[in-house]
Amino acid sequence: MKKLSLDKLKEQFVGKQFNWLTINDIYRNEDLKKWFAICQCKCGKVIHKQINKVTSGHLKSCGCFVKSDEFADKRRDWCANNSSKIRRYTGKTLEQNIELLNNQYVNNMYNWLTVLEVFPVFYENGRLKRYDVKCKCKCGKDTITRLNYVISGHTKSCGCYNHSKEHNAALSKFWKDNPDKVKERANKRYEWYKNNPDKVVEQGKRHSQWYKNNPDKVKEKSAKYKQWRKDNPDKLIEQSKARSQYLKDNPDVLKTAGKKISQWYKDNPDKVKEKSEKLSKRYKDNPEAAAEIGRRISEWYKNNPDKVHARAENFKKWCKNNQDKLKTLGKKHSQYYKDNPDVGKNAGNKTATYYKNNRLKCDVSALLDVIHPDYIEQLSAGSLRSGDIIKTRCRLCNNYDEHMLGNIFVLSRSEFKYGISPLCTKCRNDLCIIVSKYEQEIADYISTFYSGELIRNDRIILSGKELDLYYPEKKIAIEFNGDYWHNENHKSKDYHYNKFKACLDHNILLISIFELEWNSKKEEIKNYIQDTFNGVGSSISFKGDLMNNSYPSLECLSRLGEYVEESYSVNDVQIFTCGYSKVISNT
Repeated sequence: MKKLSLDKLKEQFVGKQFNWLTINDIYRNEDLKKWFAICQCKCGKVIHKQINKVTSGHLKSCGCFVKSDEFADKRRDWCANNSSKIRRYTGKTLEQNIELLNNQYVNNMYNWLTVLEVFPVFYENGRLKRYDVKCKCKCGKDTITRLNYVISGHTKSCGCYNHSKEHNAALSKFWKDNPDKVKERANKRYEWYKNNPDKVVEQGKRHSQWYKNNPDKVKEKSAKYKQWRKDNPDKLIEQSKARSQYLKDNPDVLKTAGKKISQWYKDNPDKVKEKSEKLSKRYKDNPEAAAEIGRRISEWYKNNPDKVHARAENFKKWCKNNQDKLKTLGKKHSQYYKDNPDVGKNAGNKTATYYKNNRLKCDVSALLDVIHPDYIEQLSAGSLRSGDIIKTRCRLCNNYDEHMLGNIFVLSRSEFKYGISPLCTKCRNDLCIIVSKYEQEIADYISTFYSGELIRNDRIILSGKELDLYYPEKKIAIEFNGDYWHNENHKSKDYHYNKFKACLDHNILLISIFELEWNSKKEEIKNYIQDTFNGVGSSISFKGDLMNNSYPSLECLSRLGEYVEESYSVNDVQIFTCGYSKVISNT
């Protein structure tokens, strides 16, 4: 029966045209138990559709009929002859809809866009496609986009939002709140780099080529980055912490990278040599740039004694744990100098020439005050070198101790390496004093109007508690509190209050300066310090701003009350201030 019915259907319909569809063949779909026709549309496309839908006229084409001029003409004619039906179905004409939308959305602001006008967009055949809007962006630029995109928030601006601070802040907040997604993204990228080494190399070549072809853009980019680093020190610290934490959590990544780099150096000795020659040539051709880099490095060492100390300790630990590697390195160095005797001689001659030309020019007057009398003659004659061992007087106990000259005094700059004369080994081990750059800045400022005696990092007066700067003639002590070491993770709530109270017991006025305050209200604090040194009973208070702290006046010292909790926040970590503002505000 099926075979007969199929033959009959073929005889009846194959080769015939229905609207835009011509039937070429017929078959039965056993799963659906229905007859299907293989049709070719007027546009040339072949489709498979149920035969009854094709023959009844329900299907006119493959879908292209709706976009045709024929359909547009029919639609226009129908709309012209059936306007009452259109109003019955939609309730409003097109003009009325546009007027309604304009009344509803014009002058409204969505994110960064203010709607100026709503207008319709049509297909080529005259059918309504959608409604678009003309908008004014926050940046002043006009833009056209879809109405539904603006209302839903899919489109927020003309495109400038993606480069804005708000977008970056939202993005960084998202990454902070979703560390798992960050890791997942990083792992995907790492996996892609692993699986596509050729593409990585190609990408690197493209990048280097772009940098060669666009030196002006590279300079502009580096200038912007430098400015960003200046304006965002907190973010830099945060980034470095996150990076170091990542490397701690993923030691294999660091090892793999180190192995790859060392392998590259092994496999490409010519490139390494070429690179070093280029670098040395660059420094030869630009002595000023080389001097600037040296100055920056020495400045960094000056301003970051904590990091210098930590690096030295880490290096000592590494040397202890890697004796074999250390020996191998030493052998390599000695072998290198054996194979290249000219290099060693040149380096030695340069150093000797430099010291011959500059030793007598050095101003060693600061060193003469602390050096042992036995070395004064040699120092004055310019015969001492950086590697010579000398004796200097400790600034705390006044005992003499041995130091290598280069470790305590920089002859090329005629100044102490860390800004102050050294301690003896005993005091250094007992006190572990490291002078911060802020502390030095405050001391330098006070020295501009007061020349009395200054005792630094004293731990005797308060029986173990340190006073950064103490002026005994004025009975004034100054304590600088960095945001990191003085936050709730390292100091108790009433730590600064108890210290202030302990100073009062010795009739000393303690001025506690916090890092955030110093960076943001420096001039006010400087004026307050000068007034206090001059005996003027002034006080300052920071309330409702970034900080929540007060500074004491001379009159209120005899009326110190109970501790009052005060604090401010840096990176969501609390820093508790002195807590005596209640008494000060009442005086």
